[in-house]
Amino acid sequence: MAPPSTARSIPVDAIDSTFTSKYTNLISAPLGSKILAFSDEWFAAASNLITPTPPIRKPGVFTHAGAWYDGWETRRHNTDQRHGWELGSVTEKAYTHVRLLMYPDGGIARFRLYGIAVPVFPASADAVFELSATVMGGVATSCSDQHFGTKDNLLLPGRGKDMGDGWETKRTRGEHVDWTIVKLGAKGEIDHLVIDTAHFRGNFPQKVQVFAGSFEAEPGHEDAAWVEVLEPQKSGPDKEQEYKAELKEVQGKAYTHAKLVIIPDGGVKRFRVFGKKA
Repeated sequence: MAPPSTARSIPVDAIDSTFTSKYTNLISAPLGSKILAFSDEWFAAASNLITPTPPIRKPGVFTHAGAWYDGWETRRHNTDQRHGWELGSVTEKAYTHVRLLMYPDGGIARFRLYGIAVPVFPASADAVFELSATVMGGVATSCSDQHFGTKDNLLLPGRGKDMGDGWETKRTRGEHVDWTIVKLGAKGEIDHLVIDTAHFRGNFPQKVQVFAGSFEAEPGHEDAAWVEVLEPQKSGPDKEQEYKAELKEVQGKAYTHAKLVIIPDGGVKRFRVFGKKA
């Protein structure tokens, strides 16, 4: 049988008076103490343990790892990494809410839920709405390049906050074009287009051009079924441009996809295709 413990708890306000005048702090950096090993020091360094001065607080101060902490802090119970799951059992069902639970605690940087937006179409068949909008089921399916900003940003609502939430390709030399293909949320007759270069003041495309097509499967850039609906138009900086009178091959025709072409490269904030549901 183990002997009874002789340890005694010292009240917090009596710790200094109980020890400092009677004993030497043998774990002290000024005395040459060093941290030789540790299991983890993700949030704050283990070397802080032997700092001779009392710990200080800096509420609201953050580092790359999280809240600044004058001590030793390990990460929570799991290794930091990205996880993804394909949820085959929930397909063909529509949901309005999702709940995220984590066990038992810890930190999560981002939460993504990928699926197909179920659009709520206007009651009137003659209503003109944004066929390409993400919230209406529009998806940017492919692009030639997205070196600085992703193609998916093109279909977001609003005009964004800076160049970072648009689509921008790398700089090129010689004959060149870049492109993005968008699957519309519904097959429809195009009424007008909006191409926005908000925040792109020195790196907007020289020209923009738009094609449309009706496809059963996802088309490629060179598919022969693409129809030019907007001839190359001179672009401009930080500008939201609407094209309607300039359109061709749209009246009485229904399309499932649109392709934005920028000549030769550059940045575009938003690409909007408005029309009537076929």
